[in-house]
Amino acid sequence: MPFASETLELSRELTVRTTSAMASVIEVLIEGNDAVADQALQLVDRVFGLYETACSRFVASSELNEFLKATDQTALSPVLGQVLRASFAAYVETGGRFDPRVRQALEALGYDRTFSQLLEPRNAPEPRPLLVPWENPLIDEHSLTFAAQSAALDFGGIAKGAALAAAAEALRLRGMNGLICAGGDVVVVAHNCSRPWPIAIEDPIPSAIEPIAAVEIEQGAVMTSSVRLRQWRAGTTPVHHLIDPRTGAPGGEGLSSVTVIGDDPVSAEVWSKTLFLGGFAGGFVEAEQRGLAAVFVSREGEVAVSSGAEPVVTWVRPS
Repeated sequence: MPFASETLELSRELTVRTTSAMASVIEVLIEGNDAVADQALQLVDRVFGLYETACSRFVASSELNEFLKATDQTALSPVLGQVLRASFAAYVETGGRFDPRVRQALEALGYDRTFSQLLEPRNAPEPRPLLVPWENPLIDEHSLTFAAQSAALDFGGIAKGAALAAAAEALRLRGMNGLICAGGDVVVVAHNCSRPWPIAIEDPIPSAIEPIAAVEIEQGAVMTSSVRLRQWRAGTTPVHHLIDPRTGAPGGEGLSSVTVIGDDPVSAEVWSKTLFLGGFAGGFVEAEQRGLAAVFVSREGEVAVSSGAEPVVTWVRPS
């Protein structure tokens, strides 16, 4: 349940359109008639198509996969160049805890194709931490030239955050108001809009239908790192897709999900994953130290709301 839809229907007249991209269902909720909603969907489709073509690890011919074959410096498109630069900036900001080089670990666990096609390995591979620092791949910012990479890269979450930001800006420039949701990650499209938007946070238990919490924001994004959908077994070992580069294994001790509310979808995505890897106790302490607006859900269903999130969290399901 990505949206507090009943509340939205009561407070606003929204037209809904749905599509799919980047291994996610994309929902576009727009104030306006069918023609406005159709235009919004076309714009969102176009933006997500550009980011998927550039950044997907599941599309053999994607620009990312072609770039990873290169043995010499390469000039990249603005889309892939943007995501690559943002990824390295996040790597530096988080002290290496956000690292797209975990792709090899994901593939060793069987996640080398879209999740719906994943084949569980018979045995859990030996975890391999990323001990070699990631050197800045940017060579020339003006020409968007980057150094060849020795490790495979996975831009799934951060590329989706960048696509959400770009799609929201495209709609905002056309004077639209509404929301875009990509697999539960939500960005607000606000143009001269003063009323806050109620947004539900999914319960990370796979079978759950009702949300576990709700927030209200006037602008920005609500980004979640969760094991609700992408968890499986490697032999007898339960695993998931949120790999800690420090260990080479799935991280997030005691956690089912972390949601970060912030102005920028890319930054909120980076920190939702980074806080998740810190575990229930460590992640919460860091959110408090950094003043991040975050909502944590433990494996047992306990909800913890950081001080930064208290002003926007309007409801938490009673335990």
